[in-house]
Amino acid sequence: MIADLTQEVNALGVARRSDRQVEQKIKDEIKILKKYGSALMKERRKTGGGRVSLPRLSEPQRRAFAALQERPRIVGLKEGVEVGQRAAKRRRLEPHSPTSSPSPSYSQALSPSGSQERESGREGSASTQGMQSARSEILRQELENQQLKKELMNKKLLLADLQIEYWTKKVQSFK
Repeated sequence: MIADLTQEVNALGVARRSDRQVEQKIKDEIKILKKYGSALMKERRKTGGGRVSLPRLSEPQRRAFAALQERPRIVGLKEGVEVGQRAAKRRRLEPHSPTSSPSPSYSQALSPSGSQERESGREGSASTQGMQSARSEILRQELENQQLKKELMNKKLLLADLQIEYWTKKVQSFK
């Protein structure tokens, strides 16, 4: 990888660089970005997230810093069930029940007819209110996950646009 980067740098014709020089430059840039990130966090803790006065980064450094900060925040299997997820969901829905096996009321509570029967039989009961608050919490979490997925897709789209722009300029520079 370093050899490929060295060839690209040397192809630009500015100055001849060795593999070691290119590798050292990359390490130096990473150190600068790490220092910037730690100074940013330190300053944010002091100011509480207000405006931060730090040394300016160049545009490529800013993009590299943004790329290093971008980490997917959605954890787990796509469209799958994680280990213990069902038990945790059951605990949220019925906080006072044991988690060893699903109860019949749990499956009825999730079905529309079961929830309607429970609501008509015991309106205003703590159990029904707890179920409704648990359902709303689950829906809120699912909505938040969908928003995070959308944010991630937008960032991937932006990255693809930047890569297209980069390679277009690179191809045009060789013509």
